[in-house]
Amino acid sequence: MQIPIILGDTSTLADSIYGVAFTILYDQTMTDSNSVSVDFGTSWLGTINTDMIAVQKDFYHQGQIDVAVVRTDQTNRSNIGQIGSLMLTIKDDILKSTTLRLDLQISNVRIITNMETEKTANTPPTDILITIASTVNNLEQEDININVFPNPAKTEVLISSNDEIQQILLYNTSGQLIQSSDSKRYNSKIDVQNLNSGIYFLRVQTLHGFSTQKIQVVR
Repeated sequence: MQIPIILGDTSTLADSIYGVAFTILYDQTMTDSNSVSVDFGTSWLGTINTDMIAVQKDFYHQGQIDVAVVRTDQTNRSNIGQIGSLMLTIKDDILKSTTLRLDLQISNVRIITNMETEKTANTPPTDILITIASTVNNLEQEDININVFPNPAKTEVLISSNDEIQQILLYNTSGQLIQSSDSKRYNSKIDVQNLNSGIYFLRVQTLHGFSTQKIQVVR
């Protein structure tokens, strides 16, 4: 799994950020050992080994990973959005369940400016819904063809499949469920005209498998 780590939101700009340190608490009974890490390949704070460095240490048996990332050019950054990704692998025996939730909590947050002034941050708890496809029988999962269009979209997204669509779930980049609907047909659609511009993840569950695709809403 790759879970985005977001700093700032539409109501609160992450202003004058130079470095961030934090702890992520996770359920180690659901995750493989040596699989938990934080990747900073996608980050508005900067580019690793160019103008930013990071350190991290996973304490698997305590169910936590400690992380710090800081710029190196003495220049603050201000923005909203992804500063990294939490990477982990769910245990194989856990995947026998059809639906489960992975609870996450970011704590011990310390933010500094380039003048070493500390700033505060709110850290709401997060849970990620993990849905596993039902057993494949007549139709192999790799034979399932799901088309999503238009993408980018302004008002609605049309979904078609060669397998009967059972459920449609739409998530934002924080992993929050935005919309859900049941289908029981081969063609369906979702309304996106009231959504903010940005990236969303569309999960389409069919009789014999599923597909998760990234869609963009534009205004």
